[in-house]
Amino acid sequence: MLILVTAPDWLRSWELRDWLALCSALLAVAALMLGVVNYFHAQRRDKRDLFIRIHEELIKPDAAEGRRHLYTIKDPSDAVAIAGDQERSGAIYRALAMFDLLALYSESEWIDESQVLQEWGYSLRNTLDPANMWIAERYRDREEWHSWEHYQRLARAAKAAAPSTK
Repeated sequence: MLILVTAPDWLRSWELRDWLALCSALLAVAALMLGVVNYFHAQRRDKRDLFIRIHEELIKPDAAEGRRHLYTIKDPSDAVAIAGDQERSGAIYRALAMFDLLALYSESEWIDESQVLQEWGYSLRNTLDPANMWIAERYRDREEWHSWEHYQRLARAAKAAAPSTK
């Protein structure tokens, strides 16, 4: 049994230019959808690449050295000793500047904060108190001091998000 399907009247009345217009519209919609998908994919890739770049900077020896010096500060007397040492203070300054940049990128949503906290949360929360002691000592004679505000906010967030040790 052969069933013939015939096109509706409105479709049979279309001319070549109508078909071309329909194809053009469909192609334009497909191109727009592809552009939107590509935009979001590129944005995600750019965030990943930026995170990888700053991660690489943070694991370089000079930034790691500054974090190691911070970890040695257990009380204000340690901060006094380190603040008087230009070499160790310079390393701490660079480490805090890198953390501040990491936090700025996170605040600006140029990188994903949850990823930052997953990868750097331990270091952020464990340098916060020593950094505050070092900053208080290093800049005690100045009315204004650089507080590394972005770092401070992210480190407090890392501390708040830390699993309880109780």
